[in-house]
Amino acid sequence: MPENKIFAIGFNKTGTSTLHALFSKYAPPSIHDVNWWFASNKTKLVNYNRCGHNDKKNNLVSINNDEFHQYFSRFRCYTDGYEGYFGTSDEQLVFPDLKTLGNSFPNAKFILNTRPLYKWLVSRLVNFGRTGLTPVLGQMNPVLYKNIMERWV
Repeated sequence: MPENKIFAIGFNKTGTSTLHALFSKYAPPSIHDVNWWFASNKTKLVNYNRCGHNDKKNNLVSINNDEFHQYFSRFRCYTDGYEGYFGTSDEQLVFPDLKTLGNSFPNAKFILNTRPLYKWLVSRLVNFGRTGLTPVLGQMNPVLYKNIMERWV
């Protein structure tokens, strides 16, 4: 009998690290990584440039069914989520494809983890600073701050 997959489908900063620790101990193997969001859309990210401060361009490329199943054969539990926004249009906004996951893994369990909005936004900003963008935060003007908040909400 195939093992049931578990997907924590909430955003990052909503307890995903805690879920990963729990799954690692009681339902291994688990991965705490955002790449499964891309794989669920049968894509992968190449030339990843989180900060956008160099000439590399983030690109999504397609993966085939074999690559999809190979990716999802490695782990039972998948946690962490970060809306992947790459490029300049909403066409490259990536969220997990729940229909594909449900069809591919009919016995899967989906956990929607949430957090109060204000606490989530503050936590995301703190994490934003820890990811090497502290100089950007120190120079953040109100317009940039507003744009970040609007993107996240």
